[in-house]
Amino acid sequence: MDLPNVTLFFQIGNFCVAYFILRTCVFAPALKILVAEQDRTDGLNKKIEDTRSEQLQLLRQQKTRWNFIKESLSKKIPSFSLPSCSIDQTLPESLKTQDIKLSDQQKKAVQNMLQDELLDVKL
Repeated sequence: MDLPNVTLFFQIGNFCVAYFILRTCVFAPALKILVAEQDRTDGLNKKIEDTRSEQLQLLRQQKTRWNFIKESLSKKIPSFSLPSCSIDQTLPESLKTQDIKLSDQQKKAVQNMLQDELLDVKL
């Protein structure tokens, strides 16, 4: 039986030293860089998702507020005495083309009233 040559042990030793050097000097920093990049990407994706959900929530709140304001104003705006119309009945031609003419003072009064009513609306 042949005994292993001494060079085999030197090759094994050299391989272990080379592996240790590569592992500590090349593979570890590269792995740290990859992990850091992955963490950064995950953080950005989470921020994007949070921003999208916040945007959708704000949009829902805006729509709710807008509907609330429309309902409040529709209750507060004085109604004009026009004949009621059903689906089968249409307005007479004279009312379709009739413009409501207000003086500047009346326009200002209506503007002030609407502004006051808008201030009363609480969201």
